Amino acid sequence: MGPEAALTGLHYDVFNSFLVQVVGDKEIWLYPHSAIPPEYRSDKFDYGARDAIVNMFDLDLQAFPHLKGVEPRVMYVTAGDVLFIPKGWWHQVRSHTPTVTIAHFMLGTIDRLTTEVWENMRRFLHNQGVYKVKNCTCHAADR
Repeated sequence: MGPEAALTGLHYDVFNSFLVQVVGDKEIWLYPHSAIPPEYRSDKFDYGARDAIVNMFDLDLQAFPHLKGVEPRVMYVTAGDVLFIPKGWWHQVRSHTPTVTIAHFMLGTIDRLTTEVWENMRRFLHNQGVYKVKNCTCHAADR
C-alpha cells in the first residue's frame, strides 16, 4: 500500500517477479541490465535486489554522464493489471494515486539452488550483524 506520488528507487530484482496492481495507478520505468553502469550501483544490502544511486525520474546528467541517451521502457499499470519483470531488469516506480500492489518473486529450481541460497546467506549474515551493518535498506541507521 502506498500514497499518491510514492516512489520506489531504481533497483533490479535477482529473481523474476510479477507486479499485480490491485488498486490505483503506477508508472514503471524499465531498463535492461546493461543500461546502468556498475559505478552507479549502490553497495547497500537489500534482500533480493540490487539498488542504484540514480533517480531516473530526475536524472542529473552532470552527476551521471554515462546515462546520456539511456531511455526507459515505460509501462503504466492500473487496477487489474499484471506486469512481469525479468530478473536483472532495472526498474523505478512512481504512484499516480493511492495504491495497493502485490509483488511476487518467481523462483525455479535453479534459482532455489543458487540465487536463493546466496540471498538467504546474505540476509542471515546481515541479521547477525556481520555483513553490511548500517549499510542496508532494512534497518535504521543507528542500529
